Amino acid sequence: MSDESLKKNRTLFAKIVHYVTLISLFLLIIPAGLNPVYFNIGFMLFGINIAVNVIDRRHTVTRGNLLFTLTLCVALVLFGVFRLIF
Repeated sequence: MSDESLKKNRTLFAKIVHYVTLISLFLLIIPAGLNPVYFNIGFMLFGINIAVNVIDRRHTVTRGNLLFTLTLCVALVLFGVFRLIF
């Protein structure tokens, strides 16, 4: 595979994950008011959504911003997992 083909596949994968997580978040809005489990799953989906977007655009952001954003995304996912477990 060429570099251009690999870049298109990576971008396509990022778009698929982005839209699937956004649709999932919108579908969880109403049940999240009724059940906190859905709210915690929403935290995890939101963290994954932001992480995929920043990784796809990593060539346009500085290293400090990339690390800060990825740290916040991991914190969101871990917070959701922590709240689901405890």
